[in-house]
Amino acid sequence: MISCVRAGFGFQSLLLVVATISIFAGPSRHAMAERVFALITKNVGDPNFIEAWRGCNDAARIKGDRCVHLGGDNLGYFRAQNRAIEDAVGEGYSGVAISVTKSEFIAENGLPKLIETGVPVITFDSDLIAPFHHLRQAFIGVENHLIGRMLARELQNRLPFGGNVCLMSAGPYDPNLNERINGFRSEIRKTSDLGSQLPLNGSGGWFESPRCPWFNKDNLDLAMTQFRQSMLDDRLDAFITVGSWPLHDPQRYVQTFRNLPADARQNRPLILIGGTGAPTPEHVSILRDKMVDGLVAIDFYNLGNVVYHYLVSLTQDKVLGDLPIVQPHFIGEDAYSNKDDTQ
Repeated sequence: MISCVRAGFGFQSLLLVVATISIFAGPSRHAMAERVFALITKNVGDPNFIEAWRGCNDAARIKGDRCVHLGGDNLGYFRAQNRAIEDAVGEGYSGVAISVTKSEFIAENGLPKLIETGVPVITFDSDLIAPFHHLRQAFIGVENHLIGRMLARELQNRLPFGGNVCLMSAGPYDPNLNERINGFRSEIRKTSDLGSQLPLNGSGGWFESPRCPWFNKDNLDLAMTQFRQSMLDDRLDAFITVGSWPLHDPQRYVQTFRNLPADARQNRPLILIGGTGAPTPEHVSILRDKMVDGLVAIDFYNLGNVVYHYLVSLTQDKVLGDLPIVQPHFIGEDAYSNKDDTQ
């Protein structure tokens, strides 16, 4: 039985998860043959998913295996992901891990065809919604409700008297992003209910902008247009994303921010970005220069590492218990006191 391990950015803590899975799994009956595992994500160009693939592939190479990264680009969205799932049928993958876009669509189209081949299928980062849990063997990821709650707590710490807030997400269907939004709204409302939540309309003094949440369709161009419009909206007190889209291209973010009118920069809303990867030097610079007020970060590299070891165990017909969970962390602009902190 695998115990539930909550790990931060320290690789040693996640090694406890990996070691437990590896010990339970024992030696592979296919030790001499290369196994190929597929990560099917929402967007193959997303830097967080690229990091997850790197973590998976680096772990796989040690064992003579490899991981491939499949999925759509930012134009296809859930239909492109479904095509990637259908394309995976018959490819002989030893295991597949999916970060889910739209549960109903893939559950009624490509996913059953993949499962019929007998390949182990898990979800990671973004799970299928509850009615379709039987279509996957496990979920490995973060507590998405907690990411939303962390964003809400930081918002309330900074602006305790409320105001107007605009949320950004990719679309209305992504299970993990909806969980983050529901966690955010639940925390503001001080309720333990993590089900679907209506937009804020005065709870805790907070109101959601009528034009929000912004849905960027996982498209960087659209996300940056929406970001700029939010910065120019003098009615907003806070702009909060439940994914890391504005920071997918840090140089473009800096350029967009610096090109704002001086009064918009000076009077900008609070900016909190949720669901980034482990902080990069570019993120640290943006935080230090006060172009963002805080991040909720996830170590996607280590998440990919755990996904690989979990899939290996499933190839050996092992029945696994509780899932390992990667813990998100809040990082504010004061987290790094000097330039050496990023080393």
